[in-house]
Amino acid sequence: MDNIAKMQADDLIHQGLEFYQNHQFSQALQTLQQALDLYRVIGDREWESNTLSTLDIIYYHSCKTTSWLDWISLAS
Repeated sequence: MDNIAKMQADDLIHQGLEFYQNHQFSQALQTLQQALDLYRVIGDREWESNTLSTLDIIYYHSCKTTSWLDWISLAS
């Protein structure tokens, strides 16, 4: 596993959660998507799953709707 990419992804998670806590949902979603991409690149399935769950919560709180097909594409 690439330690630098893992640290970058972890930092993005923290930034995304700060955006979320400040009700900056769009920024939170963008930042967490970047973290998700990094976790996928390094093959960290646990944090990929955690990040997808967090994205789900933020979508819910931001009242965004996504189709089932959008979620399938995210999960693959």
